[in-house]
Amino acid sequence: MKKCLLTVLSFFIALNLSAKTVKLGYYIDSGNFMSGFSEEDPKGGYAYEYMQTVASYTGWEYEYVYGYWDTLYAKLLSGEIDILTDISYSKDRLSELLYPSQPMGTESYYLYARDLKSAARFNSLEDINGKKLAVSKDAFQYHTLMEWLRQNNLSPIIYEFNYSDDITEEFKDGTYDLYLDIDTVAEQGWEPIAKIGESNFFAVVTKSRPDILNELNSALDAIYITNNIHKIYYSMQI
Repeated sequence: MKKCLLTVLSFFIALNLSAKTVKLGYYIDSGNFMSGFSEEDPKGGYAYEYMQTVASYTGWEYEYVYGYWDTLYAKLLSGEIDILTDISYSKDRLSELLYPSQPMGTESYYLYARDLKSAARFNSLEDINGKKLAVSKDAFQYHTLMEWLRQNNLSPIIYEFNYSDDITEEFKDGTYDLYLDIDTVAEQGWEPIAKIGESNFFAVVTKSRPDILNELNSALDAIYITNNIHKIYYSMQI
């Protein structure tokens, strides 16, 4: 029995010593996608649970790097962090980043009114004309929006902002009529007016860490085969 316990203890010591620390970007103010924005706060949300499931297969330990999307994306490009979630697929990004074989899921882009009362003002797409529309100029969906507006011959008044700007409070206060956001992070109570597009999103690896990409792909293959993680998480109310 003593020999068996020593063997088990040795196994866990070896496992702990071999654990790889991975720097993971953690979004500030991302709703139910990632919650808990410091080391002291309890964490949760779809992306958090997703990466925890990956770690259960890879043995990774995460060092969380907190920030807004634009700041974390720049750190991913420079190699200051190893992985960042919620990155849409783009051919232009293939030369700069490493995409895994499986997406995290599919996200939809909507124009939101702040509540039901505000939504009642929009009975047709033409009612968007002349309205104040807030959109992040750095977001992937910004270009999708511009093309959608062109195709539908619509002309709202566009207000561009950075991720770090506290624009959501101004939206809720009525400064803007519409807000472009992703369904996975939009606040409860906001009313979708129009869907402008959708895309797969990924947990993407910095270019200099192909070793991490290989381990991520192996983990995702195992997860999809054994647990069907996409079905499990996307059947949840997040």
